This record gives sequence, structure tokens and C-alpha cells, in this order.
Amino acid sequence: MTLDTRTEQEVDPGTGSDPSDDTAAPEDAGTAGAAGPTRAQRLRGALPWLVLVVAVVVAALGGRSWWAAEHDAGLHRAAERDAVLVAARTHVATLTTMDSGDVAGGLDAWGAATTGMLHDQMTGIDEGSREMLDALGTTSVGRVVDAAVLELDGATATVLVTVEVTVTETGEDAAAEPTVKRNRFAADLREVDGTWLLENLQQVAVSL
Repeated sequence: MTLDTRTEQEVDPGTGSDPSDDTAAPEDAGTAGAAGPTRAQRLRGALPWLVLVVAVVVAALGGRSWWAAEHDAGLHRAAERDAVLVAARTHVATLTTMDSGDVAGGLDAWGAATTGMLHDQMTGIDEGSREMLDALGTTSVGRVVDAAVLELDGATATVLVTVEVTVTETGEDAAAEPTVKRNRFAADLREVDGTWLLENLQQVAVSL
């Protein structure tokens, strides 16, 4: 039998281990600090770069879409047709509207809506014709109910327009109810300095 000659002070009462026993190596305090960053830390560090990359990609795709839309011939032609239709509707309604109480204002509107020979005719109405318009004692208001582009070639276009003209008598013997007439016109338009104007207006048979 072997006697343990160590004193009580040489034995750790809490763990029962011998302080002189070097089999239990002291913990390396620098081990945790020497370890690399965690996966979560790496993701947080890369997040600003990811946001920047996504922003650049989105901006590039948006710019490409804008460029394609701006250079799409089909979209450009569709926009031109829409502009022609709006101009035709507006100008034909103007030329079928006249208030005998304001002939000068009506003729000014006719002149602003036209170009070429038609403009010359509208602005060249003599004083006798002005007096006849004033003596009519009626107010005519044109309203376009249908319009279709028949031809669009560069700066010229032809539009078929259907108009309802409401004529109201304003004299002492005025009728109780206004009269509504329907007419159809072939309107030729020309683009002048970026604005579509009426160049010719011909009435056509409604049955066509």
C-alpha cells in the first residue's frame, strides 16, 4: 500500500485536482480573440456592397428600358397618330363653331386652327361676309363624335371626322328647340413648327 504524503494544502478541495498536475493545461486566453469573424459578421460587412450593386443594376436596367422606349419606332408613330387625332378633333370642332354675337372672335379662332390656303381663306373674309354672319342670329357649336386617321406620312395627315353641329337661334323669333345636324369631313392636316393645323376641310357624304 502507498501512502499519500501530500498535505491538504496541495489538493484543491473544490476540484480535487492537484495544482502541480500539468496534464490540465491552462486555458489560452487568446484563443477566442484569434478566431476569425463569424458568418453573420461577414454578411453584415458585405451588406453595403450588395445594396450598391443592386442599385447599379436597377439603374442600368431602367436606363436601358427608357432608351428602348424612346427609340421604338412603333411607339413614336402611335404617339404621332394620337397627336393628329387630338388636333383634328379640336380644329374641326373649332371650324364648325360660330357665335353670331362674336364673329370677330370666331374668325380669330378659325385662323389659329388653320394653315396654308385654308388659313388665307379664314383670315381673308371680307366685311360683307362678316356682316352676313352677324345677321344670322344663330349660334353653332360643333362636337366631334368620331375620328379616324386615314393617312399619316411625315408632316401631313388625313383624318375622317364625324361632327354633330347644334344650331341655336338667338333672335326674337328663335325656335324653342335647337337643331342638330350631323356632317362628315375629310380633314387634311400639316405639322407646322411642331403643331398640327388644318390645311383643308372637305365635307363628304355621311353614307360613306
